[in-house]
Amino acid sequence: MRGVIPLALSRLQQRIKKTLDDHSFTIVNDRLTKDKFRLIYSFGKELEQSTFYIDRRINSPGLIVGANITLDNKVFTRSLSERIQFTSAKHNVSCSTIKYDSKEDTGTVSLHMVYYAFKYNEKNFMLYVNNFKNCIRALYSDIQKYLQQQDSTYLDLSMFEGADWSIFDPYVYIIERDKRYDGSWEKYIDTLKKNLNKKERLAELIYVEMCKRFEDLNDMPIDLAYDYITEQIMDYVSDQEEDEKVFN
Repeated sequence: MRGVIPLALSRLQQRIKKTLDDHSFTIVNDRLTKDKFRLIYSFGKELEQSTFYIDRRINSPGLIVGANITLDNKVFTRSLSERIQFTSAKHNVSCSTIKYDSKEDTGTVSLHMVYYAFKYNEKNFMLYVNNFKNCIRALYSDIQKYLQQQDSTYLDLSMFEGADWSIFDPYVYIIERDKRYDGSWEKYIDTLKKNLNKKERLAELIYVEMCKRFEDLNDMPIDLAYDYITEQIMDYVSDQEEDEKVFN
């Protein structure tokens, strides 16, 4: 037995439904119990439809606007995960870590933002919903670009010839670039050139220039190809170790 549904909860649900219906969102599911309601809506064209939900519990501090993005486990790499986190943060949307399901061979990222309001305001609420919708669209656009760029067979890695693969990790320089130089290889390189009095700074400059050269030649951020480059490094190191065993 569902029990008595509080009138305030039911009324709020109806107001939200009307708001979203008036803005051309399509309802997928509608659940209302004595403790909570959940409205699941979709938006976008039929072939690129996305869903999100509005969740509310009695005595909760606000309405939760949320969504789940589920992809094949093989797709979820460290660089993609960080890309999703970064894009979500730009839209002020909270993003969970990846939750893996070994049975389904999938990974899921949960997104949510909370609409705090003592009194429901349609205009203010739609600002939240549209922001969330834009976040989902941006994420799917990022994921699509990422998947297209994962066909790494065409990537030019010639700039890495001569690198000491035992110590070279592009990710170290990506973090340093973003942390200290506003994501600019040019600023990073200029600073290094002004401080070439140490041997290790010269080595760092060489590797940073390699990273920039990679982006210039391949027309893509190096962090998107990080997993592929790392794979090539591991293959190279493994081959070198095998050659040494044979030689010895």
